Amino acid sequence: MKALKDSLRVPERMGWNGDPCAPTNWDAWEGVTCRMSKDNTALVISQIDLGSQGLKGFISDQISLLSDLVSLNLSSNVLVGEIPSGLGQKSLIHLDLSNNQLTGSIPDSIASSSLQLVLLNDNLLEGRVPEELYSIGVHGGAIDLSGNKGLCGVPSLPSCPLFWENGKLSTHGKIAISLSCLFVFCAILLLVYIYIRRRRNDYDFALPHELTYGLTEMDLTHSLLQEDLTVGSFDCGEVAACGPVSDGFGWGGTDASGPTFNDLDGSGGSGRAMCHLDHHCCHT
Repeated sequence: MKALKDSLRVPERMGWNGDPCAPTNWDAWEGVTCRMSKDNTALVISQIDLGSQGLKGFISDQISLLSDLVSLNLSSNVLVGEIPSGLGQKSLIHLDLSNNQLTGSIPDSIASSSLQLVLLNDNLLEGRVPEELYSIGVHGGAIDLSGNKGLCGVPSLPSCPLFWENGKLSTHGKIAISLSCLFVFCAILLLVYIYIRRRRNDYDFALPHELTYGLTEMDLTHSLLQEDLTVGSFDCGEVAACGPVSDGFGWGGTDASGPTFNDLDGSGGSGRAMCHLDHHCCHT
């Protein structure tokens, strides 16, 4: 309770000194109510009512140690900070934190308690409202979340943004952003690779090796053929006849000196045939 007194900045005029449940002085702690524990062995704090007391502090996490607290009213003060995650004891039935300046999201611990009255209106809370908490109103309880522009996700409140949860980016949102960044990075790498390949091709005017080799072989063959035909023409000696194949000369086979032709027009000529590329042949 001392930690709670310090965090709430309870003024000295309200006491809050000594044992809050001391039997000799029940009024030593203004706004604090005690009752006998369930096993009737000791007095425990069951209620704290400090509404409209001008408190300007925050709610200490130590409040979770009050395991027998049934009602908490800190409304209409100037409390700041977040709602403690430990607040939401199974014993808690009434919770009124309205008209303060509390920020952050609503802790799930509140939704798991036995609350029948929840007043969180007129604060600066944000994020998705736990569905279990909103169901309190459905099951006969009372809940007020109005005046918190950042709350979302339940009827009477705006829909929550995609991938946004409890006032911050959700796990699914982080995964989606990571995958998007990875996709963009890979796309950039692909574009750079294509750009580099194209620049190399722009400056590479040489023919492929296979095509260059094929053209060289064709040029060599053509040169040899021309040389053979030229030499063969001078070897003819006396040319008896020269003309196109259609004029009566036909191939007759080969002998030791090369290809021969037959006399198709009765001229009696035979010998070595030399055919140029224009289909004219000479014989001796």
